[in-house]
Amino acid sequence: MGNIGRVNVLMLCDTGAACSCMARAFYEHNLASVTPLRRQRKTLKLVSASGIDLTTIGNVKTNVKLGDALSQSSFVSLRASRKTSY
Repeated sequence: MGNIGRVNVLMLCDTGAACSCMARAFYEHNLASVTPLRRQRKTLKLVSASGIDLTTIGNVKTNVKLGDALSQSSFVSLRASRKTSY
């Protein structure tokens, strides 16, 4: 359990991941009013651990708190491949 922005979330810490990702729906529901989404000039080609191609739409910088550690992190925002609710 941790916090992204001011939202309590369950998160997966994958130390082998190339980048940190966030669903566009999560961004729009929880962070859009407080932090900008920076659109990408070039499309990143990302593939999930299960082999699914991921569509990136931009980058978000926000605070992340895990335990007592607080840091600013950059996330790649993804277009969901299936319907997700937040």
